[in-house]
Amino acid sequence: MNRICQLSKAPFKISEAEQKYCQEKGIPLPTLSPQMRLMQLYAFRNRFNLYNGKCAYSKKPIFTCVPPESDLTVYDIDIWNSDSWSPLDFGRDYDFGRTFFEQFSELLRSTPIPNLAVLRSTMENSDYTNGITGAKNCYLLFAGTHNEDCMFSKLINHSKNIVDSICLNHCELCYACKDLNNCYNLKWSENCHNCSDSSFLFQCQGCKNCYGCVNLSNKEYHFYNEKLSKEEYLKKVSSQDLGSFKTVQAEIARFQQYLLGFPIKYYSGKKIENSTGSFLNCTKNCQNSFFLTNCEDVENSLWVIDSKSCFSYASYGDTAELVYDSVSCGGAAYNLKFCVECWQSVRDQEYCMFTSYGSHNCFGCVSLKKASYAILNKQYSKDQYHDLLKRIKVHMISTGEYGQFFPASLSPFSYNFSDANDFFPLQKVEALKLGFSWTDEKPVLPVQGTHLPDHIRDTGNEFLSDVFSCSTSGKKYKLTRAELDFYRSTNIPAPRVSPMERLRQMSSFLVLSPLRTSYCDNCRESFETSLPPSERRIYCECCYQEALLT
Repeated sequence: MNRICQLSKAPFKISEAEQKYCQEKGIPLPTLSPQMRLMQLYAFRNRFNLYNGKCAYSKKPIFTCVPPESDLTVYDIDIWNSDSWSPLDFGRDYDFGRTFFEQFSELLRSTPIPNLAVLRSTMENSDYTNGITGAKNCYLLFAGTHNEDCMFSKLINHSKNIVDSICLNHCELCYACKDLNNCYNLKWSENCHNCSDSSFLFQCQGCKNCYGCVNLSNKEYHFYNEKLSKEEYLKKVSSQDLGSFKTVQAEIARFQQYLLGFPIKYYSGKKIENSTGSFLNCTKNCQNSFFLTNCEDVENSLWVIDSKSCFSYASYGDTAELVYDSVSCGGAAYNLKFCVECWQSVRDQEYCMFTSYGSHNCFGCVSLKKASYAILNKQYSKDQYHDLLKRIKVHMISTGEYGQFFPASLSPFSYNFSDANDFFPLQKVEALKLGFSWTDEKPVLPVQGTHLPDHIRDTGNEFLSDVFSCSTSGKKYKLTRAELDFYRSTNIPAPRVSPMERLRQMSSFLVLSPLRTSYCDNCRESFETSLPPSERRIYCECCYQEALLT
């Protein structure tokens, strides 16, 4: 079924699977395109921007992802999780003379929400993080789980000693890398699997002791795709003094130019069956989706793991099923619709935020834990709940609300300070036109900072007390002892860009383009790709595999 998006005015198609789902669940068909729906979802998620705030309960200073200027009540996550207060105290009757979203807005603005998305019981010495569980000695790490000694990175899982990287899984001792799986000791590398002890790799698998290589499989001692003896290789690599900032910048430019001579596969990922999108690993029947792992029958979704039968699902998963138009929900979640930040064994919930830890059969609730049969945070019997819920849905359908996600006005985050801007960046005029809010950044007066030496060997402990000026933003920053030790041990020059600015620059890797029909530059077979037209040849799966140097 083809429709026109109400906001972007772009045509889009509703799949037969989603039509069937909506019919079975009594949900009106979507009026927004898949991309607009994901933009709306991610406008309610902020893992990256942290602020100095104050806990509304203890009055103590806290770090928070909720802007202090918002009109929301924010509790420290430990207090929010405690029994020292009850979200049921904020419950209210449903008023059929008013819209649902108006009533929900009032509930949201009175009921406390947590300052961060973390599980402190699983964390050690990792205070300056968000969207994290299972962390030890991590600093400025965002969105990930089970990590140790990681810094200035985001979307990292089951990894150790990672710095300045994005989208890594089961990796160790990596720097300035993107989209790696099961890799060890890689630097300045992207889209690699099972590689080790290498620098400047792109789309390689099973390689070790390689430098400046592209599209290699199961190779060793290759220098810019040339096979060398072990002695020749070590001599070549040792001549590349990567402890020098100037040398590294020259090598980055050289490698980027070298990449242009090689074909690229029309999608990134492995082991996909009847799936479209990119950054897909072990997927079956997944359509128009990105950054999916171990998923089946998932459509129009982004950054989901171990889930099935979901539509318009943004971030998380972890054995989730039947999740619809929801963001940051997961942990064995089942049958959720239009929900935000609902975690851990939740089921049968609609239009809820932060209603977690085994809650079920809740509608329009905020911050409930281990709750059931509640509407607008008010407790009902099972029969009362289902009877009232039927009437509310009829009312919401009459007002045109049911089937629509929360209005952007309910998000505490402006578009440019939400995760939406990572995947779908907009200019201020565009964001405001689509109904999102925007926060103008205050101009930064450049600071006069200490100049770092070109080589890491000349960067002594005395630089730990100095202030440096970010070469991009002009903001001041300092080196920490842990990162300086990392740079020394790996012979990497200290960066000239501040940590948060480096994270922003890395986020450009996440920017997604809509799928388009294109053709293999070798055999002319058609496929759906999100890669924009470029100087590089784009190959279908078969031609790409034939082109691999094995």
